[in-house]
Amino acid sequence: VEQKTKRICKDLRKHGEAMANVAKAQHRVVSELYQTIYGRASSDSGVDKNRTRGPTRLIIKRVPELNIFASAQLATAELQQEMVLRLRQDEERMMMDPLKKYSLMFPSVSSTLTKREARKQDLEKANSKVEKLKEKNSPKVESAQLEAKRCKADFAKVDSIVVAELPLLYAGRTDFFEACLGCYIQAQKMHFQHMAAVHAETLAKLGYEQTEPEEVGETLDNELDDLFGQLASLSVTDSAAVKSTKAS
Repeated sequence: VEQKTKRICKDLRKHGEAMANVAKAQHRVVSELYQTIYGRASSDSGVDKNRTRGPTRLIIKRVPELNIFASAQLATAELQQEMVLRLRQDEERMMMDPLKKYSLMFPSVSSTLTKREARKQDLEKANSKVEKLKEKNSPKVESAQLEAKRCKADFAKVDSIVVAELPLLYAGRTDFFEACLGCYIQAQKMHFQHMAAVHAETLAKLGYEQTEPEEVGETLDNELDDLFGQLASLSVTDSAAVKSTKAS
């Protein structure tokens, strides 16, 4: 139990670090995307739209929408970092700190078990001594029996504590862990519900309806195929590479 508890704390720490790294990576990706789209908007601001055609005109037309998307995603990524920090704080308060407190009991438990084992060995030695003295008909048998009786009482005292209280410790461990886990799951639920609401708000700003992932993927595939076809029609496009990509 002690080793498992330590391992849980270690894995929780790794989990928190991983979530923080994911949030940072997401922020970097979205930040670069924002800078790319914003830079495109700036460079396109001096272009004569009447002299553009095909995908260039489409990109210029969608620059405001792309800027909304990039700004919203950047704000979402920043919020994600804040939310992950809060979740890590909840993780520490609801899981790691209680488990560390629980772990503080293990040294005392180990000490009691060690003490019981020592008393057991003393009793075994005392009984063994009594048997040997009986075989020799030694006059010291009576004193050895008294010593064995004392060792038995010492062992029984420690053993009764272990037998009575150790099951309570194990049973309480389940309730203790379940309470911590329940609170932490609730914190995770609130975290992901909040992030889902933020993403839904972003979609609303872009004018997208909330649909099933399969429908979103199909719509995206069709849109990308259309854009790719327009880009492939440019004279600077490597037709061989385009054909290879379309074939794959």
